[in-house]
Amino acid sequence: MKLKLIIPIIIAIIMSSCTQVVIDSADEVRLNSWAAKLKNGSSVSLNFIDDIATLNIKNPDKNACVSIKGLGVIDDKRILIHNKSESESYIFNYTIKNNHLILKYNHGSISLSRKNKNPSG
Repeated sequence: MKLKLIIPIIIAIIMSSCTQVVIDSADEVRLNSWAAKLKNGSSVSLNFIDDIATLNIKNPDKNACVSIKGLGVIDDKRILIHNKSESESYIFNYTIKNNHLILKYNHGSISLSRKNKNPSG
């Protein structure tokens, strides 16, 4: 009788230890906050809350801040931020290397470091 109870418990333990959560690159981008401090003193941050993406670029020397906020659509190669009120879409190619998100734009790129999990993640 005891053997009949022990075998299902052992199988359940083995099966639960074999599960693995696989996160694709789009989920990794969405689930984390990203930031960088540039050589000129500017800072760049990117985060997602639910489906809304916010990309902030701050330049303290010029007392300027650009914020791109809108519906964030991510696939395994691109991030699209669509600002409905301005009818503008911004597309960035990206790659992830270790704890860095490399955003590519025009002929340049910015390497952002992973900061923490987003509140919605």
